[in-house]
Amino acid sequence: MNSKILVDFFLLIFYLAVTVGLTSGQILDCEDDGSYCMRNIECCSEYCTDFTCGPCKETGSWCLFDSDCCTDICTLLTCRDCKKDWEVCLTNDECCSGRCTLFNCWPEY
Repeated sequence: MNSKILVDFFLLIFYLAVTVGLTSGQILDCEDDGSYCMRNIECCSEYCTDFTCGPCKETGSWCLFDSDCCTDICTLLTCRDCKKDWEVCLTNDECCSGRCTLFNCWPEY
């Protein structure tokens, strides 16, 4: 019984080495603008917005995720610029300084 487990184990290791080992570290081709996509990494532009490869969305454009926007800030379904010191905020990511405390952007140290 122990030898069967050992054989099964080595077969599993061999299978994983062949299937995973051959694909790991390979650079995959990227998709051109206008191509269907599901993730940013699939696109040459590194932006997959509305399931299409293309440029990032400018400030004021409709968005769903931070990664849709050139500024990496999507708030209330709109791409926005970072907020200056003392403007109202909810998260650190909204502030140019990266510091949102007590609902205000604070200056950097």
